[in-house]
Amino acid sequence: MPSRLANTAIQKKRAAARPAAAAYADRVLRPALKWRSGPVEVSPVKDGQNSLVYFLHAPDQPPAVLYLSSRRRLWEDTRDALALGGQHDLPIPRLLHAGRGLADRLMLGHYFLVTDFAPGTNLRKMSWDTHAIDALARAVAALHHVESDRWGKPRRLRSRSIREDWRLSVDSRLDSIRKHPKAVPPELAERISRWLHDQLDRLPEPTRYQLCHHHLFGDDIIFDPDTGRMTLLDCSDLQFSRASRDLACVHEGMFAHRPEQRTEFLKAYFAHFSPAIRDEWEREIPFFEGFYLLIKIRNALKQRIRREYFLTRMKALCGIV
Repeated sequence: MPSRLANTAIQKKRAAARPAAAAYADRVLRPALKWRSGPVEVSPVKDGQNSLVYFLHAPDQPPAVLYLSSRRRLWEDTRDALALGGQHDLPIPRLLHAGRGLADRLMLGHYFLVTDFAPGTNLRKMSWDTHAIDALARAVAALHHVESDRWGKPRRLRSRSIREDWRLSVDSRLDSIRKHPKAVPPELAERISRWLHDQLDRLPEPTRYQLCHHHLFGDDIIFDPDTGRMTLLDCSDLQFSRASRDLACVHEGMFAHRPEQRTEFLKAYFAHFSPAIRDEWEREIPFFEGFYLLIKIRNALKQRIRREYFLTRMKALCGIV
């Protein structure tokens, strides 16, 4: 979690960039989106961690969301992912406009993305029930039905082995953990390493890849109880990968302590796929659950309580007594 000081700095950046957002909405978005004359209200999001996000309200128009970014590569990836989602009618925000604005003295608001607004409730603020679980299963399955025979970002598909990339990702995080022997004893780090590499050695090299979200947490999912629709936010990492990675993320991020609901989700989700696909992806889920926990441990090395929590879950997954 970001510190209070970090959140204060982000809010200051949002306040500094708000005039640029307002000017862009009035000069560029109004003619581009054919909004009628009248003031465009630009209101910053009060909470959040690392993004510059504004709500736009124009006369006689549904609300829109404006994202500002100073990183061109991230902007391009998100733009192309949202455009791809529009082509397939995916449960992600609809891209309304993307463009480059004038950079202010703080280099904020250099690139702009505008999407439609996702009405509903953040999953962190609601309790799970069968209706919500079924809606989540449909949304994730719709995403994973978009396939490719290569993997990587939608606009920059990679050609190297995906298993090679998984191994490099595991090793880089293990190297970071080994630098903190007081936080994670070397013997435990080695046992975790052996388990993850044994899991990886058992997986065949995939030939098909699914469009995956990679950040399926409650903060990034909006549920509209009136329509039963889920909208998946934070699409900057949308790319072709393995559906089992998203499934592990859903399990560890939402149902880690709700085994019955996790079973209900998987049953609803796999109803959209063949039994052979279920067998294939279920073989991969344990590895990605371990990879997810490895990331959490690495990120919590200096936070004793959170580190011990994820270490306990990792040891249970690996069968370490």
